[in-house]
Amino acid sequence: MKEIVFKPTLKQHEAWKYLQDKTTTHILYGGSVGSGKSYLGCMWVFTSCIMFPGTRWLIGRSRLGNLKKTTLKTFIDIARGFHFQDYQFNSITNTITFKNNSEIILMDLYSYPADENYDRLGSLEITGAFIDELSEISFKGFQVLTSRIRYKLNDYNLTPKLFCASNPCQGWSKNYFYTPYSEKKLPKEVKFVPALPTDNPYISKDYLDNLNRTLDNSLKHRLLYGNWDFDSDEFNLFDYEKLQQSFYNEYFENPDTKDYLTCDVGDLGNDKTIIAHWKGWNCLKLYPLERKETTQVVQEINRLRNDYKIPINNIIIDSIGVGAGVASLLKGCIRYAASEKALNDEKFRNIKAQLMYKFAEKVNKLEVNFNFSYNENLIQEALLYKKEFSNEVAGLTGKDNIKRSLGRSPDTMDSLYLRAYWEFKKGFTKIKVI
Repeated sequence: MKEIVFKPTLKQHEAWKYLQDKTTTHILYGGSVGSGKSYLGCMWVFTSCIMFPGTRWLIGRSRLGNLKKTTLKTFIDIARGFHFQDYQFNSITNTITFKNNSEIILMDLYSYPADENYDRLGSLEITGAFIDELSEISFKGFQVLTSRIRYKLNDYNLTPKLFCASNPCQGWSKNYFYTPYSEKKLPKEVKFVPALPTDNPYISKDYLDNLNRTLDNSLKHRLLYGNWDFDSDEFNLFDYEKLQQSFYNEYFENPDTKDYLTCDVGDLGNDKTIIAHWKGWNCLKLYPLERKETTQVVQEINRLRNDYKIPINNIIIDSIGVGAGVASLLKGCIRYAASEKALNDEKFRNIKAQLMYKFAEKVNKLEVNFNFSYNENLIQEALLYKKEFSNEVAGLTGKDNIKRSLGRSPDTMDSLYLRAYWEFKKGFTKIKVI
């Protein structure tokens, strides 16, 4: 075999240094298409297999089929470019085995409802891992995979490394890598390396020109300019700039304006209970409650109700699941079930879609004020709710999909949008709990 000579771009070289040091454990590389993300990840795994005989590595993506069509082809191109043939790919077991007994496992890392805890990883032990398109992976998958990086590390004095590639996105990966990077608060073991197609001297100018011609404005910001703070397209419910402006709108209190409480009740696990206090369309304050019993949530609602003289029929509770107990103890409150039919409007899949669309409309008209500190979690949750249409009936992105993207439940938005109920109040009769 010829000597392997890797000539990285400047950005790839920066990431490569982190892949070789003794401090860094998690690296996110990328920010746009054409920046050499997949190439770098495959190159790292390829050379590591050669340098450290008998080690075991993993290349993962949300869907195995996509991995084989894209990332695997990049790996094969690298091996072919170096005239390296000392490996075999088994399409049945989805493994690549080297003659020196090193191994690469190709794995589907999608968060299936039947295996949200990634039990399928079982007792797997690996030396290192590369996740392509990290935004498609749940935070739980990221965590579990991290816990599996321990195989033969001591034999070669290696530091556990999880290398990730991604385009800009809203979700947990932005919170984990980009936001602390932009705020200069990244832990020393975590690194983010932004890279654009213009950082790649090997990319075709015609390719870049074609992207400029064919991508819409939203995709240009994400895929060409590597902008993590831009997310606006025809399927967005919320206008990003108007959503941000909602934190800075001027609020004039009218003594005749009514007070309301909206509440999404969380369980005793990771979900939070969020109570929002409104005066008109001004959200004055959020009250997050963690791991509180039903009686404790009721006690807090009653305290706010008494302090601000809020009528019981100006309080709405999402009463599906754990919320049912809270609603049952607050006699006379609005008991809400998201899966109920929309009110007198067949254009919406269910009442949640109807209220969420109305809430977004109010935000986009700058009629909603958030009178509390800027909340990045709220922004991300709102932008992940997309319009979905089936037979001209308007729906929303499923909550399970949003939870996978965020790595948590969208508790804040699931409380706030309930304020839209009173826009339809005259037409509502009673919303039963199912």
